[in-house]
Amino acid sequence: MEHIERSDFLAFFAKPSRPLHARVAGHLLDGCPACLVKARQVLLDGGEPCPPPSSRELAMIVLDQAALLKEERTRAAARWARIADLEEKERLAAVKDRRGLRNYGLAAYVLDEAEALATREKDAAAARLARFSAAVGSCLPARVYGAGPLADLQLRQQATLANIRRLQLDFPGALAALERAESVRDRGIDPAERARFFRVKASLLYDLGDFEEAAKAARRAAGLYAGLLDSHSKGKSTVQEAICLSHFELGTALMLANEALPLLASEPKSHLLASYTKCYCLVKLGQTQEAETLLCSQRALIRQVADVEPDLWFKYIEALILKAKGDVNDADALLRFVALRFREEGNILAMLVQHLERIRIKAESGRWKSAVSIATRLTPELAKLGLRNDLLGMWATLQDALSQRRDVVSEFENLFRRRWAAPGLLARR
Repeated sequence: MEHIERSDFLAFFAKPSRPLHARVAGHLLDGCPACLVKARQVLLDGGEPCPPPSSRELAMIVLDQAALLKEERTRAAARWARIADLEEKERLAAVKDRRGLRNYGLAAYVLDEAEALATREKDAAAARLARFSAAVGSCLPARVYGAGPLADLQLRQQATLANIRRLQLDFPGALAALERAESVRDRGIDPAERARFFRVKASLLYDLGDFEEAAKAARRAAGLYAGLLDSHSKGKSTVQEAICLSHFELGTALMLANEALPLLASEPKSHLLASYTKCYCLVKLGQTQEAETLLCSQRALIRQVADVEPDLWFKYIEALILKAKGDVNDADALLRFVALRFREEGNILAMLVQHLERIRIKAESGRWKSAVSIATRLTPELAKLGLRNDLLGMWATLQDALSQRRDVVSEFENLFRRRWAAPGLLARR
């Protein structure tokens, strides 16, 4: 473990830079005994320049947290184990009755568990844990933990809940949680928590079809991670921005995907997402050979680590490449197969994107009757799947336009993507 030098502590307590703050605060919060002693000596030495009160207060909070949280974290798993089997109401009541449950370490531990459950699509259980963490957090005294760290905890709790609600397709609930997070966003001291908030905000706005604002949120997250010297998280945020921009600004999206790729070499799934985004931008920009070369270079990794849906999206890229090379019949066959598989996975929007590409192929080659036929045959299935009336109305309008030999596929694809997650959505995005 590399210890902190005295000169760094002097700078930290005076006016630290963001990288220095991240390194020193992180080291202290890990609970290094030697550096805690050295930091207290520097801070309290009467011979040293006295920092401004706000810096001194922040420093004391960090120092006290380091020892306190280290102890709380070692006990958090055991504390949670004692109440994990209780019903939610009983657990929430226990927070009021048992003083030992009212600590920051437990709230943070349960929040970690909630985030892990959310990534495994156990959204309901994750939401229960997020609510429990919030109940614990509401009981924590600022005089012990500091107002800034408690604000960071609350920001993380609400951002986590917003993401869980998003995964549950409860978009009003997700927006409400995001608004609560926004109200405490700038009260904390940890830029990593603000970066996490902006990534969640970007994901939610993307799902709601506001690609422009989603891109701005992802860009803010990337900037914060850059200040923290966290290149991996910066790469993930940069890919997120690139995905948003790929819907309306392909050139910039391609540049960002290129920027992110080397930052994500150590995480295969994130690297594949960046590769997919780059492939998509290349083929849409007419750089078919480059897209095909990149796709071929990723095939082994796709087979090794990709889940069902990412694998299907790469097949979509392959179909676009076939189309660009003039193999339209093969492209149509592959798109029809991918659409069926997305239908089986319950991703109806992705299914529609494949069929819209098939319709585009027919329209661009002047086969208008075939284009209308695809749209017409799909209508009963969309109604059966519970598509909202406004989306069904858009589909009917698309059929009318095709009947008049007007190629409006790109316009309608954009409309479907932007309006898909409006209130009342029945199918998972």
